[in-house]
Amino acid sequence: MMIRALLLVLSVAPLVAVVACLALRRPRISEALNLIASSASFACALPLPFLIDGQEMLFWDDYVMIDRLSAWVILCTSIVYFLASIYAVGYMRLLKEDDRLFKFYALFAGFGLTTLIAPLMNSIGIYWIAMELTTLVSTFLVAFERVAESMEAAWKYIMVVSAGISLALTGTVLFYWAGSFVLGPTYKMTWAVLTDAAPRINPALMILAFLLVLVGYGTKVGLAPMHSWLPDAHSESPAPVSAMLSGALLNTAMIGIVRFLGITRAANLGQLPQLALVAIGVLSLFLGALFIVRQQRLKRLMAYSSIEHMGVVALGFGFGGALGVAGAL
Repeated sequence: MMIRALLLVLSVAPLVAVVACLALRRPRISEALNLIASSASFACALPLPFLIDGQEMLFWDDYVMIDRLSAWVILCTSIVYFLASIYAVGYMRLLKEDDRLFKFYALFAGFGLTTLIAPLMNSIGIYWIAMELTTLVSTFLVAFERVAESMEAAWKYIMVVSAGISLALTGTVLFYWAGSFVLGPTYKMTWAVLTDAAPRINPALMILAFLLVLVGYGTKVGLAPMHSWLPDAHSESPAPVSAMLSGALLNTAMIGIVRFLGITRAANLGQLPQLALVAIGVLSLFLGALFIVRQQRLKRLMAYSSIEHMGVVALGFGFGGALGVAGAL
């Protein structure tokens, strides 16, 4: 099947680039390998939204799932990965770090890989693992220049985001535990299984689990007030990494919030989950706009712009409906 082949190449191309960069350790070859991998990923992602007929498609023992939402996020991610890889060739040569460039491109391809595969994960547990891998890889990219400011930004990034991802793990465990009262002690932790069982799951447990997930993955999205890592990480990391943080990582985390929100909607829990997302979106929009006007450094300005934009996206998904979702996308 064409979609299966596209997803395979989409994932394997960056992985091959990671292994080859680490094996060959040649800066110019590493540039080319990463650029080829990003080109292949973009070429495979481009037709995906047009090949999905509205129904989710499952592959490889149901561990991989693609629908219109994930296809759209993957396309956006692949565009940023491809363009950032082109820009990285000239930008990274200016740093005069040829002896370490192979490490940068291995990490960069790994970052592209994790942000591309996370939206495809059909299990809420494996999705969490994929999000944690994005953190581990991107931390070394933020600190790549090895100056005091970038090291401080990397430490802030890993501490704040790890705290958030721990809350997301707690929420994920609570979702699974709540489902066990309906589905038994063991079951597949897929989005569809939890959505089908949602009307029978304890509402209080589900609301608590969703709020934990919202705060946890909201930290990765850069939603206020969990946004404190984002301005420093953006401003101190190399420009191609900053682009991937904004255009790939934030969207990859937001898709998890949206999928969990879909589970709560199936449970008919009222307006609380949507109102919580809208409230955080409004706060992010307000704080982002407030700090934008005070920034003198371009990359910090763009970082607060990302916070503001993700607030708008949160508002769209929180309001829901055809127009809200279309605006968020």
